Amino acid sequence: MKKNLLSVFEGKSFNVDEAKKIAIALERQGFQFYSGMKDRVSTGNIQTVFSRMAEEEKKHIRDIESMLSDPGSEWYLDPATEEIVQQYFAEYMEGGIFPAGTDAEAAAMALKDEIQAVSLAHNFEKDAVAFYTELVKMTEDPETREAFEELVEFEKGHVSTLENLLRMLQS
Repeated sequence: MKKNLLSVFEGKSFNVDEAKKIAIALERQGFQFYSGMKDRVSTGNIQTVFSRMAEEEKKHIRDIESMLSDPGSEWYLDPATEEIVQQYFAEYMEGGIFPAGTDAEAAAMALKDEIQAVSLAHNFEKDAVAFYTELVKMTEDPETREAFEELVEFEKGHVSTLENLLRMLQS
């Protein structure tokens, strides 16, 4: 069974800034995935959705970076946490779709089936909803909590968009 993002971090503690940096790393993976996929799919409306989602992921990165306690700090994670994010992505890809350790851009390049691409994106977005929902719970600062609540709603919109695309492709 594939692990979701929360299970990868189970038992590990991290502060809100570290959580934000994890979110930035994940949004960067999403941006790379959607950027790579928009040029690889042949259906125009899927290209449009992936292009729009790539732009939204870029906006999410900027929004989360602006929430860091030290705005001048690097967004980079410490090496151990970075490894956990990479482990999540590698384990997510297990099951014969991609080789372990691949990154989002390589994953996008390996996909040939539009249903597979949309399904993978749908699962990523569902994990993002769950992760950001947990960040809402652990965040004490009202402004940061509100920002994560907004991200939850954006990601729910992505889930809905991708569900509609999947239904269209499967019919």
